[in-house]
Amino acid sequence: MASAIETGEEGLVKKIIHEQEKQEEEKKSLSPESQKNKVFMIVGATLIGFGLVALAFLIMVKNARQFKDFLITFKEKFGDYILEKEVHTVLTTHRLNEKFLFAGKTSKHSFYQDEVGNYIVDKIDIEILQILSKDARISLIDLGKRIGIDPKVAKYRIKKLEKEGIIITYTSAPNFDKLGFQFIQINFDLKNIKIIPQIIEFFDRTNKCLYALELLGKYDLTIEIHVENDRVLREIMESFKQQFVDKYNDYDIFNMYKEHLVVWLPIGL
Repeated sequence: MASAIETGEEGLVKKIIHEQEKQEEEKKSLSPESQKNKVFMIVGATLIGFGLVALAFLIMVKNARQFKDFLITFKEKFGDYILEKEVHTVLTTHRLNEKFLFAGKTSKHSFYQDEVGNYIVDKIDIEILQILSKDARISLIDLGKRIGIDPKVAKYRIKKLEKEGIIITYTSAPNFDKLGFQFIQINFDLKNIKIIPQIIEFFDRTNKCLYALELLGKYDLTIEIHVENDRVLREIMESFKQQFVDKYNDYDIFNMYKEHLVVWLPIGL
């Protein structure tokens, strides 16, 4: 969900993030039944960027009702500051390998968010997922100690979660600022969504693209790239326009200059 907020409201942005963090802490004291009815557990990550959108954040919900309840609460708190908003549903996420660090062979993992499942996880599974979401390199011995289970049980549980497709992959999270890369998001309104695979392939060949998200909403596709400077970005976009000049209606470019993680795993104990 992208909400346009008056620029320069740094304090407001921090307040919104603080509210979500506080609600995440409050969730831990609720009964299991109450947690099922709460929606504040679903906040994922907050991105702040230059452009038409001053604040954008990703949330995860099980259904439209849950999202509506969250939106009502959010607007009650911050509605006076919102100039306009755009809501998109992520249908598919394509994660490409970090070829801007090493131009190796193409590797792509695709996640289909439109296919919502109902996999049952117990308390131990949830604890494992919560710990791994913050520290995927933790040893089985340390993981077992934190949860209170035998390391062999922890290993079996992880293998089962991997087999069932709950844990899809383990990945690094480099500090792109220190590496000298700008984080750029490009949103496309396409004339025909059948062209999406070709556009993803184009950006993959630039060796700058990490994520591509197929959307339902104002935009049809979001591309996330990491470039050294504006000149590289201009060259990529000029090449894109030459190849796809009659395939899109419009596109918007955002420079994402700060990212805030609220909670990786929107599942409560």
